[in-house]
Amino acid sequence: MARAFTGNPNRQMATGWAIHCERLAKLNTQSADTVRELAAHHQRLATGTASTAPQAGASFEAGAGALTPSDEDLVALAAKASTPADHRALAEYFVTLEEQYTADVAEHVAMAGTYRGTRIAWAAVHCDQLAKRARESAQQAKESAAMHGRLAATSR
Repeated sequence: MARAFTGNPNRQMATGWAIHCERLAKLNTQSADTVRELAAHHQRLATGTASTAPQAGASFEAGAGALTPSDEDLVALAAKASTPADHRALAEYFVTLEEQYTADVAEHVAMAGTYRGTRIAWAAVHCDQLAKRARESAQQAKESAAMHGRLAATSR
């Protein structure tokens, strides 16, 4: 893409886009290198060999770039979950959901505060209801994460 933008003098901002595309390509190459290093690290760990994770791998270890599972994926995983790894994956998913719902609570509480005392104060009631639902969902996700954490610890 970078070459296409620089090769066409009729395009406005061609240089800017070319630089942008080159930067993205460089970042993709660096990410691919890091993920390969992480894969090798985990292979060594799986064979019982001591290994140190690559320094740049922390974000990938934390899930950066991972696909969000579809509802069908989660149903299938929950239905067959029997190994500690299955339950850990579900626990991590529910922890992520809890964090999202908790962020939603904060957002809706802030919006409710903004609407109170205005001509559209009724919107604060709506935001309060959404915050309550998000708080309940966060609690359920927390309980599900804890349950799968316990199952991961007791499964074989």
